[in-house]
Amino acid sequence: MKKTIFALMLLLSGFQLTAFCQADDAALKNITAKLQNYTSTHLLEKAYLHFDRPYYNAGDTIYFKTYVTLGEQHELSKLSGVLDVDLISPANEIQRSIKLQLNNGLAWGDFALPDTLHTGNFRIRAYTQLMLNDNGINIFEKTIAVNAVFASGKNSPIKKNNPEVQFLPEGGELLTDIKCKVAFKATGSNGLGQNVKGAVVDNDNKEVLKFESQHLGMGFFYLIPEAGKTYIAKVTIADSIQQTVALPAAKEKEIVLAVNNDDPDKITLQIRCNKAYLDENQNKDVNLIIYSGTSISNLTTKLIANTLSAEFPKSGYNNKMLQFTLFSATGIPLSERLVFVQSPSPVNLALSTDKTTYAKNDRINLKVTAADQGNKPVEGHFSIAITDEGKVPVDENAESTILTDILLSSDLQGYVEQPNYYFNKVTDQTKANLDLVMLTHGFRRFEWKALLNDSYAAPVYKVQKGLGLTGYLKTAQGVPVTGKNIVLMSADATTVLSQETDNQGKFNFQDMSYPDSTRFVLKAGKSNGKNSPLVIVDKDKPLPVMPGNTPSGIDAGNTPQNSMGMDGGKGNVSISSKTAAIKSPGIKSIKKDSYRSSNLSGPGNADQVITEKQLSGFSSLNDALAGRLRGVDIASGVPFLQGSEVVSAGAIMRQPMLIVIDGLKQGSGTTFNNVNPSDVETVEVLKGLNAGIYGVEGGNGVIIITTKQSNARDAVSESATGVLNFMPVGFYKARTFYSPKYNAPAQSNYRRATIFWKPEVLTGTDGTAAAEFINTGDKGTYRIVIEGIDGLGNVARQVYRYKVE
Repeated sequence: MKKTIFALMLLLSGFQLTAFCQADDAALKNITAKLQNYTSTHLLEKAYLHFDRPYYNAGDTIYFKTYVTLGEQHELSKLSGVLDVDLISPANEIQRSIKLQLNNGLAWGDFALPDTLHTGNFRIRAYTQLMLNDNGINIFEKTIAVNAVFASGKNSPIKKNNPEVQFLPEGGELLTDIKCKVAFKATGSNGLGQNVKGAVVDNDNKEVLKFESQHLGMGFFYLIPEAGKTYIAKVTIADSIQQTVALPAAKEKEIVLAVNNDDPDKITLQIRCNKAYLDENQNKDVNLIIYSGTSISNLTTKLIANTLSAEFPKSGYNNKMLQFTLFSATGIPLSERLVFVQSPSPVNLALSTDKTTYAKNDRINLKVTAADQGNKPVEGHFSIAITDEGKVPVDENAESTILTDILLSSDLQGYVEQPNYYFNKVTDQTKANLDLVMLTHGFRRFEWKALLNDSYAAPVYKVQKGLGLTGYLKTAQGVPVTGKNIVLMSADATTVLSQETDNQGKFNFQDMSYPDSTRFVLKAGKSNGKNSPLVIVDKDKPLPVMPGNTPSGIDAGNTPQNSMGMDGGKGNVSISSKTAAIKSPGIKSIKKDSYRSSNLSGPGNADQVITEKQLSGFSSLNDALAGRLRGVDIASGVPFLQGSEVVSAGAIMRQPMLIVIDGLKQGSGTTFNNVNPSDVETVEVLKGLNAGIYGVEGGNGVIIITTKQSNARDAVSESATGVLNFMPVGFYKARTFYSPKYNAPAQSNYRRATIFWKPEVLTGTDGTAAAEFINTGDKGTYRIVIEGIDGLGNVARQVYRYKVE
């Protein structure tokens, strides 16, 4: 068999410097032009959310920071200005939605979980409008366990009828008389990798080779198929399940691309074909495209032997996924191989504390240092989460991190199991197993056939810089009112906008910025009574919820397998599977949307509802509500949520609940005794998650009072008077993580699972930043996780531990 080292060896050394300089072939130019057009029109934004911890209890607050990057250089995006974030229940229902204002790709937020929440796998979904293009493949989604000890097979969005084994030849095909690498992956009925072993036999039932998986059900073997023979694999999965699987039929006239990624400095490429293919295509051109996201390189060579070899330097492709594709002379894709070039992060993060061992309730001074490989200071945006490992143990291999999400999982099809295994402690073995991931997962960004046939539709969703308000005017008879001046004004008159309706009577105010709970007035010209047009505001349509893609056997929250000891901010509480039996008191007696409400979330989103019938016969609202509101104390008309005590300056204090009357927030400590019970239609109690829509002001709970004369938020999407008062969903204001400031630690025993959370840690021109916080009253090992990204798009992560004795 002829083997030649072709001209690629010399030419490839310049790939990272110059693109499109290696060939002048028309077919190759067409391929690169179509790829360039696709990447320039299908803008790639990715989102990653860093959470304060991996799993939660009911009553906790989920804190997170989001990083939105643009392109495959992973630089922070300056395009989108709005990020939608949804909390999705195990029943695939949206529990809570917020909008965050992105500032150069950065934002942070939170979800307060009700203390009545059921056990289950919840999901958090985040996306910009650009991410909705291309079937939403770039939408961020993470599964988070609540109150959870998960048994395998429960809460399973993905199920398979039987375990299965897939055999995947490198380059896509088996070739007769050519040594072929065959990767395989075995998955159980829960969707997770399973150990597998077996033997390959030919159609004469002669054993050809034995094989066994080496990591999470993945492995490989080499096979030289013989002409006229077929092959099957007799496999045993998880030492018990036996199956017979046919291998792909070997082709007698074919060409493939093979890769060796073992060398730290270079990638060895081989173009392999069997004799029949060489005889038919000898001296014809073959084209190679190397796509890295940041560059497109190509070249052409003559097919002069069964095996052509070349070397591709890795320099300049640190932590990049490369897509090597072999094309025929006429531009038909023949074979493809993915390669991940793994290297240390260009950003070195270092954490240091003023001591290595601390006492309970000690004050900690933390210093962050970011530097490049040359030890020069690096400016960047980072976030810090500190947890007590005794309360929040984690399996580090199973963690999803900024490295695993941005660099790996977001570019691959399917579920990547234990992604941090490939980044946590990098060895030759982890790199070899990462190459198995490349062989068993497809590239998700695009498919060559669809791209070359112009099958990809033009992006529908555009860049969203700010919030929008749309609607239309019509007459009582339903005729659009065109060319009518309409004025939009905020209640405090800080925003005043106007425009004329179009030829369909529509108006469209865009690129706005306003906080949630902002009240607006829409006025259609001069109001003249009965002849005023109907003013109708369009409501946001939630993105449909699809079942999650986490395999059923995965411990989605990365929780320990036996118990989870977490305090939920209320002391040391050991949560077991019995939590699933808790039932929410909710508003079961009132059907959703069957009552009027001025709640920003609309009716059906309260922890308790009191109706006008229950208020009749009382002279004051204080008397009417006393003893009726679950978990609420009332003192002289001022409501306080039970259990809302906080420690401040060494003293225990509690803050009053927020009172909202007909959509208007009242001042802190306001009494509702000035409201006549006979004027009230409903009183709603909002706690935790339900109160979260009111931001930090709702952190101590919310009392919503809707009077019989008021217009509720969900009931004011239209007005027949030509004037509409309404409150659209605005930008959510993240609440501040509470960290005690007491100066007498010996007198305090404040306990919590998340010790400290700081969403924005900015290293300056000197590459340093500092943070200060207080330990809790528990001994143990505390774990610091810092993640982030620098100005060049280099992502970084570091874990540091210290002891409290």
